[in-house]
Amino acid sequence: MGSLRVDRFLCLVILAMLLTGPAARGAILNSLRGFSDAQEGWSGGLSGSYSASGGNTEETSFKAAASVQWQSGAEQFRLLGNGKRTSTAGTETARALTGHLRHNHRFNDHLSSLSFVQVQENPFQQLKSRTLVGVGGRWDILNRDGSELALGAAHMWEGERLEGGDGRVDQQRLSAFFSVVWPLREGLELDSLAFYQPAWSDFQDWRLFWQTSLDVELTGTLSLFTGLQVEHDSRPAAGVEKTDWETSTGFSLGF
Repeated sequence: MGSLRVDRFLCLVILAMLLTGPAARGAILNSLRGFSDAQEGWSGGLSGSYSASGGNTEETSFKAAASVQWQSGAEQFRLLGNGKRTSTAGTETARALTGHLRHNHRFNDHLSSLSFVQVQENPFQQLKSRTLVGVGGRWDILNRDGSELALGAAHMWEGERLEGGDGRVDQQRLSAFFSVVWPLREGLELDSLAFYQPAWSDFQDWRLFWQTSLDVELTGTLSLFTGLQVEHDSRPAAGVEKTDWETSTGFSLGF
């Protein structure tokens, strides 16, 4: 890697620290969306949503995400960060932070390598910190006229610290994903993505992330999205539910 690539890579690492803050239930981050694979150089995006209620129930919720990509030839780096905070009657009731750095090297039109590092925290689901490091590959079955169908898999090391726990718990996992993007008509797109992450030593210990959404293009850079997200952990921390689900509506901005 030349000096210019090293400088840009270091910029990405520094930005990751700024986006993620401290080392966010361990959400599986959607790291495959929001960029054009055909665009050389820098690109990125911002999204956010805010909701509030009053009267008998006083609650505010804020979600934000930022992403940046640098691409040159067969090399691609992506950096993503997101956060969520919810308060009820002035008391914080939910908080989660996630940061993700990913690299892909494209061998041809269908095959790519993948490697990633991810850090998370979510004190309200007993997760003090989780660090993920993975290496694997991706197979693009279809990528034409705005339609995408892809499969991928990686070996992933997981280091986890729980609230009240003694030290770090290490685990080796498979991280497999299925991705589909399908234009329904001009300006309207269906986007669905699923990750499956079982432990190599015990396939009864697994996690699942599924997200599907409809994206409506409002202008060249502004889009409206609405969707459903489901996360399942077969063996969560004590006192934590196995399944979380969430519906969302908001805007995303690309640049």
